[in-house]
Amino acid sequence: MRDIKNFLRLVSVEISKLFKFKNIISLFLIILVSNALVLWIFNTDSTDNEEDIKIEEKMNSASTWKDKAKVQIEANKTLEDVVGKDKVKMNNDILKYRIDNDIAPVKGHSSYEYLNYTSNYINIAVLIFIIYLSSKLYGLEIENKMEDYIYSQKFSRFYSFNTKIIALLISVVAIIAVSSLITFIAGGLFYGFEGGFKKTVFYFSHNVYEHTYLVHSLINIALWLITAIFLSIITFALTEISKNSLISRIISILYFLLGFSLSNKLIDLKVDSKIISYTFLPYANISNFLNTPINDYFTFTKGIIIIFILGILMYIISSTHLNKRDI
Repeated sequence: MRDIKNFLRLVSVEISKLFKFKNIISLFLIILVSNALVLWIFNTDSTDNEEDIKIEEKMNSASTWKDKAKVQIEANKTLEDVVGKDKVKMNNDILKYRIDNDIAPVKGHSSYEYLNYTSNYINIAVLIFIIYLSSKLYGLEIENKMEDYIYSQKFSRFYSFNTKIIALLISVVAIIAVSSLITFIAGGLFYGFEGGFKKTVFYFSHNVYEHTYLVHSLINIALWLITAIFLSIITFALTEISKNSLISRIISILYFLLGFSLSNKLIDLKVDSKIISYTFLPYANISNFLNTPINDYFTFTKGIIIIFILGILMYIISSTHLNKRDI
């Protein structure tokens, strides 16, 4: 019982290190500024070209939502050179599913739709902040030259290492939860909170699904949470191994932002996509499986297994490296 109390005490100390006043203020500023920018984009009328105007006229002349969806399907086909064939196919598959299963789109916007729309923008900023904190947790120990009492001889380095991991995971869950809650409230203040139990259609890992907006939002949050946990462990382990927080941040951010794009680029260069699917490159951001066209060999199950194995390996390597150095 005493060991558990000591462990929990150390975890709370590590969490307090992460959530210093300036870090809390920085997090809220990132979330609020990101929401403000996205709201501005969300509500800004884009300048329509002649082709867009023609499509809009056809949409307005359509008598039912199904007719409008059919017009949109034909319009999407003209965008293959702009957004790519896979993106067009995904969007049209969703529209066809709506037509075939009589699932009309909800009129207007809601906090749920806003949360799902903004996640690809706001969560990118939040995850970069999480990467920064993940490297800083070890960096605080180095900068303070281990003067804190938890690094005294009373506790082994491996013991304190594990408290950092647990504290980091708890902190990541809290950050994603707070970010999602603030974004949901911001969307609700502008568009209302209703519509959570209305049906929507979305694309997930090569297939089209129908569910409520609430479930869609929860899936979205869960995928970003998995990504955040994975990246935080990778960043912390890289910092522990390299003893350089800047290097670990750069590697993690580049991997997060460019991993998926790089895997697609390699496929364009005729590298076997089946081989790439067994690497960690395509799965830097597991939320890409939601409403994003993705190579047939890249599967959600495979991605979860690969990032889990990579996370465990990074933990073992960093903890072993730690023990050899300090114990």
